[in-house]
Amino acid sequence: MPFTSELQLDGFAAATKRDLQNAQRDTWRFIGLWWHRTLKAVKFTKRGATRYKYAPRSGNPGSGRRFKGSYAQAKVLKTKYRGLGVPSIGENKPNVWSGRSRASAMAGRKVKATASSSGKGSVDITINAPALNFKNPKSKAHPRKEVTATTSAEISEMERVSLNRFEKNVTRIRRKKTLRS
Repeated sequence: MPFTSELQLDGFAAATKRDLQNAQRDTWRFIGLWWHRTLKAVKFTKRGATRYKYAPRSGNPGSGRRFKGSYAQAKVLKTKYRGLGVPSIGENKPNVWSGRSRASAMAGRKVKATASSSGKGSVDITINAPALNFKNPKSKAHPRKEVTATTSAEISEMERVSLNRFEKNVTRIRRKKTLRS
């Protein structure tokens, strides 16, 4: 009778490289969608302008320009037309003129997640709002940088959420393997 030994593997040790890659990819995808759900909307509010320290627009406090005849007044009073003849939305919020950039940015949730076998991965978040790529040469405001900015508190929150999601993914792939020699 030949001698055989059995070894039971459970949990993380039983996971294959492919299983771990899939868990990482799912975690990165989840973080991208979480960013879309929780952080993106704040970028178009006055609270977001304060939190992320947006450059003050002309006519707003701190810009050095008075309100009368300014960009802020035109947004509030709907007096000027910009771009393709679209009137302003009637509110003084950052990164919003007619509401089209905000609507197009909020509409899409495109996320592309990657994970390599070495344990590294990334997520590409696409915001479909071409108007946010425009930077007025006379202005200090960079709409694209403002919309993609994050604070250290948000980064630590993303790390916490991603860790919880990765743990759930690893426990989902948990299975027992029996190795025989």
